[in-house]
Amino acid sequence: MKPLILIGLLACSASLSAAPKVLLETPVTLEPGVAVTGKVAQDCPLEDLLARKVGPALNAVNKPHGKQKKSRKGEAADAKPKAAEPAPQVLRLHITGVEGIDGEEDSKTPKSISVLAEILEKGKLLRKTELSRSNTGGFLSRFKSTCSVLEGAAGAIAKEVAEWAGDPSYQVGEESSPKGKGKGKGKPIENTIPAGNGAR
Repeated sequence: MKPLILIGLLACSASLSAAPKVLLETPVTLEPGVAVTGKVAQDCPLEDLLARKVGPALNAVNKPHGKQKKSRKGEAADAKPKAAEPAPQVLRLHITGVEGIDGEEDSKTPKSISVLAEILEKGKLLRKTELSRSNTGGFLSRFKSTCSVLEGAAGAIAKEVAEWAGDPSYQVGEESSPKGKGKGKGKPIENTIPAGNGAR
């Protein structure tokens, strides 16, 4: 009986320590002095690009809570008592640098984006990290626009920052920080929280 009791206690402990959901604060912001001009600023504002990539990545990390189990006949089984869900946390992103966009549509230059990511709970900063990801556009880079290549870099950032946001033990990989700068305009999307809504 002792092993069964121990397993029961461990299961109860796991349910009580369920990971909180993480919401993306929008708009994603630019650090002072970071600027982008020309077609990049017009066609693919970086704040918007990152928000569109990070939102779905967070949705994948935020596992559904309170799903009812189905019986063999397709009817919902009685839900077992569970602990209250922890308060959601907020992911705040700052764009700290962009590289490789000075040549506008120069597809030969790798494009990089750097961000500062912060996790807050009830306005309190819990942890933060910095990361930079680049993209060359691959074998067909000569046929790709600057925005298309930047989208690849933003996707890499979204995947890793979502993993980091959902798992405090996750270690973000290193990459050289870009020396360039960027600018754009974000917009709210699913799984986001407006800036200033109790997060600062």
